[in-house]
Amino acid sequence: MGAQQSAQQPVPADLLENIRGRAKYNDKELQEWYNIFAKSRGSTISRQDFVFENLGYTRFGDEAFWNNVFELIDTNRQGTISFDEWAIALSCLSTSNFDEKIEWIFNSIDSNEDGYLTIDEIDRIVRFLDRVPGHSRVTTQEVFATLDRSKDGRLTLVEFREGLEKAPSLIRDLDVSNIIKNSLKHLAEVKSPKLGD
Repeated sequence: MGAQQSAQQPVPADLLENIRGRAKYNDKELQEWYNIFAKSRGSTISRQDFVFENLGYTRFGDEAFWNNVFELIDTNRQGTISFDEWAIALSCLSTSNFDEKIEWIFNSIDSNEDGYLTIDEIDRIVRFLDRVPGHSRVTTQEVFATLDRSKDGRLTLVEFREGLEKAPSLIRDLDVSNIIKNSLKHLAEVKSPKLGD
């Protein structure tokens, strides 16, 4: 018991300060997550580990999807996910309000980061979600026709948000946040594999 307690390290003050106000966790919860993260991951998660493990663990998406999610979480663009980036992303996916969550879903689908969703990007996510057990089946055309109010063949964040507000069943159909949230928890709890073995 004493050895276990001595292995726990406090969250460094600079990380705690960076997370406060951006994540909806109290200091005790952050300390618990930090201990889990540090024990299994050290200080960061590499892009390769993130993509490889999510493809295996979730059986959802493809390499391009998980690379896009990695980019959303790696806000400092250092090529790794640090504890503070991980905690902020997990908090956003776990406790965010409707607008924050919709923006996160939009950005995770917008693979070329041009600020618009095309029918191809919607199709990719619909095909991924079709493979998730218990997920309702919708067609890409149904989704796009419901959301593309301007009928210009692309969705803005505003169209996406307004369309989902008017068609709440689509939120369940397009919500990848629970898959990503569960993958983030899983990544913190398992030891990083030695790739190439």
